[in-house]
Amino acid sequence: MPYKYPDDIPDAIKGLPAEAQKTWITIYNSAYKQYKDNPDRESISMAVAWAGLRQAGWEKKDGKWIKVSKQRENPIMQTKSIEKEWSVNFVKVEEEQRLVTGIVIEPEVEDTYGDVISIEEIEKAMIRFMEGNPQIRVEHDPDYKPKVVIIENWIEREGRMIGEQFIKIGTWLMTTKVFDNDVWDMIKSGKLNGYSFRGPGIGVTESEVV
Repeated sequence: MPYKYPDDIPDAIKGLPAEAQKTWITIYNSAYKQYKDNPDRESISMAVAWAGLRQAGWEKKDGKWIKVSKQRENPIMQTKSIEKEWSVNFVKVEEEQRLVTGIVIEPEVEDTYGDVISIEEIEKAMIRFMEGNPQIRVEHDPDYKPKVVIIENWIEREGRMIGEQFIKIGTWLMTTKVFDNDVWDMIKSGKLNGYSFRGPGIGVTESEVV
């Protein structure tokens, strides 16, 4: 059954910090709704909730659940201009309507460069993208501009399941409609399996205070 924080908390998570309890219950309730026709919906929803909690940055260390932080005290900050690219797999493909939904950038998750981007910066990046007459290209090829239309472009505000994946708060998502037959064939075959966003940024490095 669904749970409600803070009045109805399952015994399995009573030892978690309040923030972790809220995250776990949000994920569980979303999965419980999604798997309503599955006889094992409760056990499946619990498994999804624990996996989603870890994806949200929580880890169990020395018997206690903590939210992992990479911050250090008194660092010296150094910056440089960089060009970055984020690539994340699709989370939902609707074949009948040729609609494809996927994560563009996920907050507070270490990317392939070893960096983390905040919710605030993700929202700014999305706004800049939409202001700049956005076009969908295949593998960033400037000469390949297939007929793929952006239907939705949004920041997740609540946290929920889409397809088989829990989408955390602050994630930038996009849904496109694919009219181009060649692109649709590449999506169905798995050759194209996600959105890739490229843009400028400021790289920040830390060095210890001596």
